Amino acid sequence: MKRSTFITFFLATHLAMAFTYITLRTCIIRQSFINQRSEKYFLELNTKKEALQRKLIILGNDQELLNYARTKLGMIPFEISKIKMIDLYEQ
Repeated sequence: MKRSTFITFFLATHLAMAFTYITLRTCIIRQSFINQRSEKYFLELNTKKEALQRKLIILGNDQELLNYARTKLGMIPFEISKIKMIDLYEQ
């Protein structure tokens, strides 16, 4: 009787330890994947940030801003003498 009790206790303990080990390994692997995903997202955000900072520096340059306005927006330079004043109170 004592021998069968020992074998039952031994098998139950080993099964519990195996289950605990498998559960622990899956949790570690899951956290590893989450960590990798987070690091990848962080790197993507850093590259976008650097690209936007470069674009801001380029647009901060007056000559580049003038070229952007002329080429992309189709703006043309004009002289101040071409501006006409409109008097709203004159009838």
